[in-house]
Amino acid sequence: MKKDKLNAAVKLLTSGMEGGILPLDEDTMNLLQVKHPEPAKLNPEAVVDCAPNEVHPIIFDEIDAESVKSAAMKTQVGRDHLA
Repeated sequence: MKKDKLNAAVKLLTSGMEGGILPLDEDTMNLLQVKHPEPAKLNPEAVVDCAPNEVHPIIFDEIDAESVKSAAMKTQVGRDHLA
């Protein structure tokens, strides 16, 4: 979507859909509630309480799938699982 390919993104999301968008009725809401139950309570030990590091926008914009894969391949876990 950042590269102005909104139509391609929508097509990718909807290509596996059968019958299109469901109507917002009671049956649909029940199905959604079954698929998305109430979340579990927060475990305070799982929360990192610190501010994130600032990342310069130019550096952030350069992160893509290939750069992530390249960085992962430089780790032992990456070499074991991504090769």
